[in-house]
Amino acid sequence: MVPMSKPSLAPSVTSRNTKGRKFMDIVGAAYDKKELSDEEAQRVNESPGLADLISKFIADNRRSNKFKDEEVMSSRIYPNGYAGPKPIKQQVEILLKHFPGLDPEPAFRYMRDIYPKLNLPNWVEGAFAVPNEYVLAEKFYPQVKGRLPRYCAGVNLVLEKIAQTGRPFYNYCEGQVRRILRTTQMIDRLIEMQGGADIIIHPMQLGIRHAGRSVRRGRELYAKQEFGEGSLEVGSVVLTHPERLSCWEELDMDCAGDEFRPHAGDDFSHAPCFDFDDGKAGFGASVVSDVLDDFGAVSAFLQECPES
Repeated sequence: MVPMSKPSLAPSVTSRNTKGRKFMDIVGAAYDKKELSDEEAQRVNESPGLADLISKFIADNRRSNKFKDEEVMSSRIYPNGYAGPKPIKQQVEILLKHFPGLDPEPAFRYMRDIYPKLNLPNWVEGAFAVPNEYVLAEKFYPQVKGRLPRYCAGVNLVLEKIAQTGRPFYNYCEGQVRRILRTTQMIDRLIEMQGGADIIIHPMQLGIRHAGRSVRRGRELYAKQEFGEGSLEVGSVVLTHPERLSCWEELDMDCAGDEFRPHAGDDFSHAPCFDFDDGKAGFGASVVSDVLDDFGAVSAFLQECPES
């Protein structure tokens, strides 16, 4: 059963909203304080550059300063062998080899009827096919109960499938993985919007947007409808696009939608990641404050369905 909770996706703030009016009041108070004469006011109003000045002020201050020192320049890019997302039909065919019994038709209909109508930001690299975590649980490990154990079982299943492809792959993580709240809410909504389909379409970018940022710095800079992808989603991308994880000098992928606990207790201070090193792909984890120029967080965009 898919939860029907809907994340709060507030509309953009305008000058008519409470926060917008506060900004306008500050500007108005500064204007009034100068006690301009009629001629001075006319000159100020007619002088060019005011809109640019305000736009720059907003651009400079709209981003969070939290963890601002946890960001470095990165020159890492995707491997030469990776040419972007494969056609959805090809992605789905790969998933069906690993997860037989999934119904692909709803995903095909969504790509045909809905996805072309979405107003996606230019940082979205394309559509990626991901198994519905609830359907995986029902079909492949129904004996596992509870969302957290089921999610961990789903991640482990995806990792097993990657290892079974025959490529060198190592799982460095022994601990518990769980989703962060934002990602939980967004993915539940994404699944709900796509009718609980067996395969869910994610508009995604594979790390370049947040290259060189710590996981928690990237989380601070998410756009309003952006969320970090988890190990299940990024692992599914590795299954359908093995060439994305294939080169030592590539940009590797943080799973910022998850938290990882390496030991007993409540220390979920790590985030999982996928990388390529020493000739093999791997699944590991790093502290969310680590600043690495060769990693970037994978994220997706939740676009409410347009009116039909």
